[in-house]
Amino acid sequence: MPTYALSGSGTSAAVWAQTIGSLPGHELRTVHGRRQEHAERLAAAYAAVAAEPDELGRGVEIAVVASAPPAHAADALRAAGHGAAVLIESPMCARLDDADELVAAAAAGGRLMVAESLLFAPLVRDAIERARALGRFSSLQLRVLTQAPVRRTALDAQWGGGVLFDLGVHPLAVLLTLAGEDRPVSVRARLAPAGTGLHAVDDLADVELVLRSGARCTVELSWRATQPQWDLQLATPTSTLRLELQPDPHVEQLGVDLPRPPRRHRGVEPAQLEVFGYLDQVVETAADLAAGRPPYVDVRFGRAVLDVLCAAYRSAGTGVPEPLPFTGDRTRTPWQLWREESHRDG
Repeated sequence: MPTYALSGSGTSAAVWAQTIGSLPGHELRTVHGRRQEHAERLAAAYAAVAAEPDELGRGVEIAVVASAPPAHAADALRAAGHGAAVLIESPMCARLDDADELVAAAAAGGRLMVAESLLFAPLVRDAIERARALGRFSSLQLRVLTQAPVRRTALDAQWGGGVLFDLGVHPLAVLLTLAGEDRPVSVRARLAPAGTGLHAVDDLADVELVLRSGARCTVELSWRATQPQWDLQLATPTSTLRLELQPDPHVEQLGVDLPRPPRRHRGVEPAQLEVFGYLDQVVETAADLAAGRPPYVDVRFGRAVLDVLCAAYRSAGTGVPEPLPFTGDRTRTPWQLWREESHRDG
């Protein structure tokens, strides 16, 4: 039976606790939150124990890091130091120098991976497999529109960024997976702030990426929508493929609906835990660790996504495309790269 520790006690941590608690044979043992009362409440709901943050990873096989992104690297390294394998919520961290440290720890033998559940979502996987069978795409459009997050901390600049950082990390992970070896060479972003204050984060984003092949990709993100919408459309010289996760989950090719993958976790509710890949990520991560297989989403990939995010935020500040890989300041969060460039130009 895989045993787990959980870092964090907010909304994201609650989703991971619910996921682990929904799976037979998986046991959440400890919750490590910086707010003791919240950690105790979350732990009690799953017959777990609230423990000190410094003890994260001790006595369990897997530690799930779902604290605030600026704390991810320190939490992950602490858990790895206590012998646990570590699953780090995406965004993997808030600064590229922290990402470098995680990659170095993995290269030295640490079992570190990224909890990018969207890459385990059944419909997303189905769409990726079908897209690869079609060959190299010439254009790709992704759109994620939703309401502002319930967790108010994501609207704080200290989180690391706004909608592009907190929400955009997931479609960007899908984009990089679809692109494969056809890596992005430049990115341009336009961001709109959620308010007029100096510390306002972005709640509207338009991102354009150019790949080595010349293919163009766009990502549209919003926290201003009244109804959620999540879709992807790609085009090749001979076909088109469209994925919709919200409001009507399905995949279609040339306008024709395709069969949906069967449910693997019947009876587990809410169904969103399966639709968005949480259940499969936990099951497959535990199986890979038991078999000694490398993780499906490693920390190098997590760093590659953050690299694009940092370049995109800097582009939003300068108003011009930013080359990739990112060559700017690795000690700044995406939000800092955006605002510092904006104020410099102003």
